[in-house]
Amino acid sequence: MKKTLIPLLVVGMLALSSLACSAILGEDPTPEPPPTNTPLPEPTAVPEPTAAPEPTAVPEPTAAPEPTAEPTADTASGPCFTANNAQATAVADVIERFGILLESSTDTPTTEEANALIAEMTALRSETEAIEVVDCLGDYKAYSIGFMQSVIDGYAALNGDDLDAAQAALVNIDSSIAQMEGEVNRLMVEAGEEPIPTTEPIAGSIPEDTTSTAGNGDFMLVTDNSEAIQVAVPSTWTDIDGAAWVLDEDIVGASIYAAPNLDDWANSFDTPGLIFNVSDDLARQGGYVQLLDATRTYEFLGACDYDSRGNYPEDLIIDDQPIVDEIYRGKFDLYFNCGGTESAYVVLAAVSNTDQFANLLLVEVQLTSVDDLPALRTIMESFDIIGTLP
Repeated sequence: MKKTLIPLLVVGMLALSSLACSAILGEDPTPEPPPTNTPLPEPTAVPEPTAAPEPTAVPEPTAAPEPTAEPTADTASGPCFTANNAQATAVADVIERFGILLESSTDTPTTEEANALIAEMTALRSETEAIEVVDCLGDYKAYSIGFMQSVIDGYAALNGDDLDAAQAALVNIDSSIAQMEGEVNRLMVEAGEEPIPTTEPIAGSIPEDTTSTAGNGDFMLVTDNSEAIQVAVPSTWTDIDGAAWVLDEDIVGASIYAAPNLDDWANSFDTPGLIFNVSDDLARQGGYVQLLDATRTYEFLGACDYDSRGNYPEDLIIDDQPIVDEIYRGKFDLYFNCGGTESAYVVLAAVSNTDQFANLLLVEVQLTSVDDLPALRTIMESFDIIGTLP
């Protein structure tokens, strides 16, 4: 059984008239073990659901309605950045104060100093949340809040001597900074301004010969070839393919495949791995529920026991802790006992909280044991769009 790279799954969505996802697009989905909505139930104890509903006829979406979210501030005409400069500046001012607070902190704060610092940072984060912005600045505000929370998590982890959590927080900080800068530059280019220089990652580079695993918090950020999307994966997943997402010989978006060995991952359930796809083209043809339904037709998933569908992120719970994601929402399916092994596979279809019609995101992760759960959490809390899709 072969899981080809780049699933043809969504061809059914591309031609909504007939959901022809009976075959995986010449190259796509990879089996990936998911954590359950509960503390990853033992795969053996998962009863097979009645019958996974076949996404037979997916109704053609009528004209995509405009997002209902009403702007909470003025909607001046013109490029978003210039038309709403006061709002963007308000967010930037709080971020600057946050940065000054960080610079003034000691390298090795005492417990009391760390707690006080966390309290001040949390207050600034809350202040940022209270700033009203129009929809087109929503991602910038959300990414800023995500950055603040990642820093808070890092200080809390260091204060609790949890070095694994601290390392994971550093990866999230890098991701959040990249998100903020990517969104700022997108807005500036739209307004005819020069983009700002990007910040070097602070988590550090990972040696190519590393022997560490996902379980000890050793991760690296990877991007697709066009540097439009990124995700953090275990540093041992060194076999990476960032070619564009192609369906029916047409480029429909960006894609990242990552695993210790992509051939082993594609042809068995014994190797963990990831597929992260993003498309703006498909977002104009259907929604994330339709996309997730289409993945049910993946041939290789017939070798797995379907478990359940949940709402993302609140229902995706790992080690008694839910996934934290303030940027995206969607639904996910869980599969267990793949190919007669203990491997699990999770499939997530998601959209942005601020513009559900802009892009469709598809994240697939194959897990081979509970040791891969830290990798699943990091993947889910780090995947993002950081540039212009191909």
